[in-house]
Amino acid sequence: MYDAREPLIQGTMYRIRYKIPGFQLVAREACMKLIDLIDDGQTLVFSARPRFGTQEIPFKYVIDMECVAPDALVYVDWKVNSKRPPQKWKYER
Repeated sequence: MYDAREPLIQGTMYRIRYKIPGFQLVAREACMKLIDLIDDGQTLVFSARPRFGTQEIPFKYVIDMECVAPDALVYVDWKVNSKRPPQKWKYER
């Protein structure tokens, strides 16, 4: 679970749970590498290579996030109530 007192580290893999009101009815989850913070840290920029490029998630929509192993498999936009597991792939630079 993310502790707001700990700084976010660029280049670290994170598992993120988020929900964008008015757009998503169900919370989503992703596992990606944090590559940048923009708008004074209000927007998190993640990399989900090679299938997806960068993904921007406004910090105000983040429900929870945690550091995961550097070699964790990447996935994006997985509905947390889905009966199917997310499609995962190995991160590539």
